[in-house]
Amino acid sequence: MLRFPSRTQSDLSIEMLQNLNLSLILGLTATTKENSNIISFVNVLSLKKEYMVKLSVIVYNHHKKEEVITSALYLQRQLELTAKEEKVIRKYIRPF
Repeated sequence: MLRFPSRTQSDLSIEMLQNLNLSLILGLTATTKENSNIISFVNVLSLKKEYMVKLSVIVYNHHKKEEVITSALYLQRQLELTAKEEKVIRKYIRPF
């Protein structure tokens, strides 16, 4: 699982992570805390050089696994449709 540590500190998010019974949680952050197990470091200048962008994270609070899957598939379809439309008119897709 991928998570953003600074965004997942609420009781609900911690409970959700515990309920998933994960074997690995990979955290991406720009502000590491002491005692973090840092695997890789990339500085901002190298990201800028490669034209990397920061994408928004869209979060919904679904109560059933089926709702999560349906929502994710819907979002994927919407992004695919947008990508096809943008390819036809050759317009750059901006992050949310």
